[in-house]
Amino acid sequence: MSDEQRQSTWRHKDCELQGCYKKMHVCHFDAVKWGFSKDSIRPSDIDYIVEEHGHLLIQEWKSLYEPLNDGQRIMFERMVMFNTATVFWVVGDPLTMTPKMMAIYSKLGNRDMGNITQKGYLDYCEKWSKWAIKNSRLTNGENL
Repeated sequence: MSDEQRQSTWRHKDCELQGCYKKMHVCHFDAVKWGFSKDSIRPSDIDYIVEEHGHLLIQEWKSLYEPLNDGQRIMFERMVMFNTATVFWVVGDPLTMTPKMMAIYSKLGNRDMGNITQKGYLDYCEKWSKWAIKNSRLTNGENL
């Protein structure tokens, strides 16, 4: 996929012509009182999610030195504990998808993978995909 094709599938690439996605479409969660059991509970966005054979891979990208806040960390840990989700927390440059560090949250436990290269990151994505297929939660008739 060329850079132009990739960018055309990734929100608005021309803020002047199309308006800036962040200004026009990102939810302002503090605009309403949600009524959850604690005032500290707020909605969270997820950078992306993929489903393969009934398993979920959730990825949250943060810029270098941008921490994962406690609310997101707790949410991801509980999603892994109670669902079929695996979470990759990736620190790096989300615009170029260049990872620097990575941690994995899964039912097998949480692992800090430390420094990681682009190839290492993509290898983990491929390993997860193969695992999801091998451990499919779908019947043959459900596979698309």
